[in-house]
Amino acid sequence: MVKIVVLVKQVVDVSQVKFDGGKAPNFSQIPLKMSDSDKNALEAAVRLKEKAAGSEVIALSLGGAKVSESINEALAIGADRAFTIKQPNESIDARATSELLAAAIKKIGGVDLVLCGEASTDAYQSQIGPRVAELLQVPQITFVKALELQDKAVVAVRELGDKVVKMRAALPALVAIVKDANQPRLPNLMAIMGAKKKPQTSWSGAELGFPEGTFAPDKIAVQQVEIRPQVMQRRMLILKDKSVEEAAALVVEELAKKGVLHGGH
Repeated sequence: MVKIVVLVKQVVDVSQVKFDGGKAPNFSQIPLKMSDSDKNALEAAVRLKEKAAGSEVIALSLGGAKVSESINEALAIGADRAFTIKQPNESIDARATSELLAAAIKKIGGVDLVLCGEASTDAYQSQIGPRVAELLQVPQITFVKALELQDKAVVAVRELGDKVVKMRAALPALVAIVKDANQPRLPNLMAIMGAKKKPQTSWSGAELGFPEGTFAPDKIAVQQVEIRPQVMQRRMLILKDKSVEEAAALVVEELAKKGVLHGGH
């Protein structure tokens, strides 16, 4: 039997992000959901639990007031209980997030395996897993497509370009799962109703050992300044009544003027 913690992040549904008129989107109006690869990590955890009698899957998330929606989904999919950490502020970065998650894992205690998505669908930084593993001082395996437990160790398969690598790490360990690792299950109505009866615990930063103000906005190492779309402006050049040679020469000349080509023609 093993105790598995799955890191769950609630993100905006990027499929519904629109940059109208080149302006930054209003994220407060975009629905939230569980990050895609985190759902794959949760599915992998539930499958491991089904193969190892007496095992436990715990969902752990850092977030705001609406994070309970993703936590309830995690419990419906198969997590046995859940812990949430109250997000200190909206500008929290990967370092602070990792410190809070690692502290929560230590407080849960006796964790054999930590699973997370390879990257969140909102930022794709791939930082949280490696940072948490470093803070916990446990081995980590990233870009994992398949895994199994063998004799107090995790055996994982990584697909790295045209190579397939099989690795083994003694427990406790952290494994980051890629998005196409499996097909996450859809919970039925009974599972959704049963999720409401499963235990949930919420912690503040202070309850995890961080004094008030530790993660104040002015103490966050990386600040998000702005989000803006890349505006593409196309310049149409229409050439009429020109031979192929003349048209080609004019195109090269225009590209050189714009700095696309160097040295003229």
